[in-house]
Amino acid sequence: MSFRFDVGARARSASRLIGNLRSDIIAAVVKHRTSENVSQQRLAESIGISRTDLNSILNGKKDLTLRSLADIAFALNKEIVVELRDPESASKGNYFEMEPMAPVARKMERHEPGTRTTSRAMRVFRASPSADQDD
Repeated sequence: MSFRFDVGARARSASRLIGNLRSDIIAAVVKHRTSENVSQQRLAESIGISRTDLNSILNGKKDLTLRSLADIAFALNKEIVVELRDPESASKGNYFEMEPMAPVARKMERHEPGTRTTSRAMRVFRASPSADQDD
């Protein structure tokens, strides 16, 4: 037996934002741990939480609060930028008004590393210079 239900636009938008944000955090944590050769235990200590709590946040078993997001970004020496903007009126998300006639080849565009954009919000993680770094 299977069930089918409709997920509303509000829930879909919230899930997309949370999922994208969690993916960005996981990518930043993995990059930081590999580049700095830091264990998950040591990273959790620098955030001020237990390793178990950090693991639960990254795996989606524990809610990601704004405070925990800020603490993780601080420990990773990252800046969080959030921009809310009006959705594009011409954009229908993943829906088309009519079927495309043939597949269209798209030019691959180069994007700034660490930047992800959705139709509802944009989050940018940028490395902020440390006080002890020389330029």
